[in-house]
Amino acid sequence: MVATLLSNLAAPAIGLVAGLGGVYWGSRLAQRQWVSDKKRQEYAELLESLFEFDEQVVKYQATRIKGPNLTFAQLKVARVIHTRLFIQKAVAKLALLERWSQVEKISSLPLGDLASRTYNMPQLSMTDFNKEFYALIDTIKTFAAKDLKIS
Repeated sequence: MVATLLSNLAAPAIGLVAGLGGVYWGSRLAQRQWVSDKKRQEYAELLESLFEFDEQVVKYQATRIKGPNLTFAQLKVARVIHTRLFIQKAVAKLALLERWSQVEKISSLPLGDLASRTYNMPQLSMTDFNKEFYALIDTIKTFAAKDLKIS
């Protein structure tokens, strides 16, 4: 009789423990997935803002007119780098602010022979810009793939 009573109580107790364990692990898994989704979103926003900036630099190089969109794109990249919450470790580890400053510095050089002859200044080299810019992009993409466990 005692054995029957214990076996009758054991099944619901085991079910309760298993259910609570499932809820706990399920919520942990959901939280990890949520954080992963947020990281993915932040990496995408960072890359998108960088490519918007690249587009404006190409327009500047083609038209030789430094319009407000280039300035807005520069500010947007800086804002995006500064406001990352879920990938802030990546921002620090990759020294994104320092690397962005180098890309921005190259893009801010004047265009054309007139600037270099008149003021004896270096001019914007799209080769140098592209080298720095795409090295930064590749670094971010590689780090993001590892961080998000994307093969």
